[in-house]
Amino acid sequence: MSTVHAWLARARAIFGRNHANRLKEEMELHAELLAAEHRRQGMPETEARYAARRDLGNVTRLEEEYRKQNGLPVLENLWRDLRSAVRMLRRNPVYAVCCIATLAVGLGSMITVLCVVSALLWKPLPYPRPERLVVLHETDPRSGLWPFSEPDWLDVQQRSQSLEAVAAYRPGQSALTGVGEPETIQSAAVTPSTFAMFGIKPLAGRVFGDSPDYIVISRNLWERRWHANRTVVGQAVVLDGQHYTIAGVANLPEDLLPGVQVLLPLLPRAAESRTAHEIQAVGRLRDRVGERQAQAELNAVGASIARENPATNAGWGLEVTPLSGYLLGPHTGRRVWMIFGAVALFWMLACANVAGLQLARSISRRHEMSTRLALGVSKRRLFAQTLTESTALAVGGSLFGLLIAGYAMDAIRSLAGDSLPRLAHLQFDVVTIGIALGCMLFSTLLFSLFANRQPEFQGGRELSRRDRGRDALIAMQVALA
Repeated sequence: MSTVHAWLARARAIFGRNHANRLKEEMELHAELLAAEHRRQGMPETEARYAARRDLGNVTRLEEEYRKQNGLPVLENLWRDLRSAVRMLRRNPVYAVCCIATLAVGLGSMITVLCVVSALLWKPLPYPRPERLVVLHETDPRSGLWPFSEPDWLDVQQRSQSLEAVAAYRPGQSALTGVGEPETIQSAAVTPSTFAMFGIKPLAGRVFGDSPDYIVISRNLWERRWHANRTVVGQAVVLDGQHYTIAGVANLPEDLLPGVQVLLPLLPRAAESRTAHEIQAVGRLRDRVGERQAQAELNAVGASIARENPATNAGWGLEVTPLSGYLLGPHTGRRVWMIFGAVALFWMLACANVAGLQLARSISRRHEMSTRLALGVSKRRLFAQTLTESTALAVGGSLFGLLIAGYAMDAIRSLAGDSLPRLAHLQFDVVTIGIALGCMLFSTLLFSLFANRQPEFQGGRELSRRDRGRDALIAMQVALA
């Protein structure tokens, strides 16, 4: 028989009982044949049957060897341990509910915070080459960072050599009329280079170029006002009393332009005042140009602009900030890591609580474990059974923890999606699910170690005697709290 056929036969033996029945029938047939042979030799009926049984040997051992050769003992033992674990937990519902609820709250909290950390700090921005994008500001020594004025922005765009591409935008509000009910919407005037900078591709129509008469609307406005009708391309609308033509529809960058429904053309002019600081600027660094190198060059550019325009730019300079850091804010990353640290300690405290429950349960089962060891059960089988019980608790806690994390992320999306747009798309990912599985395995091993703490030597001990394991566990819980 080939190896594959042998394993298939073993698998069939697990789910069927015909193999055991067939073995019993064969053993009975062999016993009858041996008894008949002894009767032919002159033995009485009763002695012939006894002699046949002696010739067969230990029938129980033969059946056990047969099962080992024609089944998968590991899976069979696992299935028996799992059924035993479910029965034990059903007999102690308060214990099971306490363990599962504690694990669910701790794991659910940690998974939620991990998803937040992943969304804010680990995942790259959804733009082409996001690690090269930087935000540019003008700096006033008296009042900090400022947006650009139009002439200053044009000077930086023309003089900087460390920036491969530049884009500018000016957020605001516009009154939409000319189609349906009048409405005030969030808008932003952007330079044509903004579309390539952030990978904005039209869902319908096209993006605008240097023409001042075209606009691009967001997908949300398209679906809400025009019911996603593609005939919207080319229609005329009125924004703040000026007539525009809809060039196309696109998904707009929510991180940079939260809530913006319409993009208008921004065409900076050098004749504008240098004191009107209204333009936000973003650039992409050239390859092999670092942030420090770009900052050094822009310091020189800012100094030259200040020398040429002392009345408006004296003392002013330029500053470069990575786009990812600008969108998060100066202290958000540190706060998120602090929250994660607190929740990680909370998770460890939950594990310590469940470990304490497991230890108390193992103490109450000392007599049972000692009796089973005296009857011949191996320590490995006892550990496998308690490991299965701990796994059942950990799996239950993990499933309910994922459920709690799902509801928590829904709440975060609705409450924090406006202030941190990246949280508007908060969801599970492979990393967080993998960490959840790792926590489940860690919990299983931890609880099994506490549940198997020398059960064979503790059956006759006084329960009032001090237990170093319990003392250490209590000390750890207090420290974590």
